[in-house]
Amino acid sequence: MPIHTRGFVARFTTAERAFDMRNRVARSALTPVTMEIVSPRVAELFESEAASRYEAAPMPPNVISRTEWALTAGYAGNDDVRTRCAADLQRMAEEAGATGALVLADNLRPAFNRKREFIPIALASSPAATIVKMSVLPMRMAEALANAQNAAESNALPWAAMARGLGVIYFALLPAERSEDAKARTAKATDAIPAACAELGGHSTIPWCPAEWKTALKIWGPPRADFALMQKVKRVFDPQGVLSPGRFVGGI
Repeated sequence: MPIHTRGFVARFTTAERAFDMRNRVARSALTPVTMEIVSPRVAELFESEAASRYEAAPMPPNVISRTEWALTAGYAGNDDVRTRCAADLQRMAEEAGATGALVLADNLRPAFNRKREFIPIALASSPAATIVKMSVLPMRMAEALANAQNAAESNALPWAAMARGLGVIYFALLPAERSEDAKARTAKATDAIPAACAELGGHSTIPWCPAEWKTALKIWGPPRADFALMQKVKRVFDPQGVLSPGRFVGGI
């Protein structure tokens, strides 16, 4: 086990600058234990009553902002390693245009425990929370996230996002109510996100949404080019259609 673990948080005015720092870290010799980028609304979620169910200690002040994006990284090692990581991350944050940066030591647990529990906190923050999981190449994450943001905002849906450094984005749509109108707007947004993701060579699914909405949302994403072959295989092994009907892509 590492002797000591530290956290590093850098804040940015735009997602593009946060992803620029992510790319700088990826090209460097550093090997952070974790690295995520969070949207401004995540600060609101982490300060909510829902977050306190998963971490009782209060969120440390001035770590993330309701108006800025943030890149968070965890690193570990002896004194020399930690000193080198902190200095290099600070330098890269400045080069990427960060508005502020800090190292978390004694106050690491309350902040990073919330980050670890982002999905359950998001689910508890809306009566109809719907989370889209996007997988794209790391260099395409900024584009994928921008497309998802446009889909959410064009359908008047609040949203929050956490992008993991290796190319996975959890994009939470947070309707204020569990109504037919909210379901219709969520369906439109979640139809647009997979299509845009596919254009970037990625894929998306909806791992979490209200159970009664699953028939209206394309939770497995759009059918792939080999869908006809998948249907043939399904018919061979399940000619009566009794094995988990409708529980996979395209309703097979």
